[in-house]
Amino acid sequence: MATVPLWRRLLVLLGLSGCVLMSACGEDKIPVEVTGYNHMSDESIIGFTVDGASGPNMAPKSGGTSFNCCVKVPKDWQPGMKARVTWAYGSGPPGSRPAPPPQEAEVEIPKYSRENLGTVQVHFYANHRVKLLVSKFGIESPCSVFPEADKAPWETSKDLTEYYTRGKGKSEACEGLRASRRTP
Repeated sequence: MATVPLWRRLLVLLGLSGCVLMSACGEDKIPVEVTGYNHMSDESIIGFTVDGASGPNMAPKSGGTSFNCCVKVPKDWQPGMKARVTWAYGSGPPGSRPAPPPQEAEVEIPKYSRENLGTVQVHFYANHRVKLLVSKFGIESPCSVFPEADKAPWETSKDLTEYYTRGKGKSEACEGLRASRRTP
């Protein structure tokens, strides 16, 4: 019977321990889609990333209809969580002013719960401002936790509000919806 050289045994052991470590690290993160909302009326976004994961392009006053896969987020929110967002503006028609330079920002991730865990939504505003939200509810949903003041040009859908709240209050309807779509 041939003996296995020590270096091979160490290599196998190192490989197995790496697999164990990587699976342990990945257990508390989950891959989610990335989408964006361009709240500006005069600038397009020709590309953006969230911690290296790319998001879709957006014309002015558009977004939320295209999703890219994926960025990993922790299943459980922790205080102080941030994400690095980079983005580039598109140039306008020939003869218009040049596009602003590419931007980068470290953005705070607002609190989310496992019940609300969903798409990473990146919101772009004038003056190079950007906000981020992790939620399974879109910007027009009455269950969205995104502040109304930050939604323009979108607003909470009256049809969705009526649909979700038939015979119930908004809070009760949204809680029931969250409970029916729990993250495993």
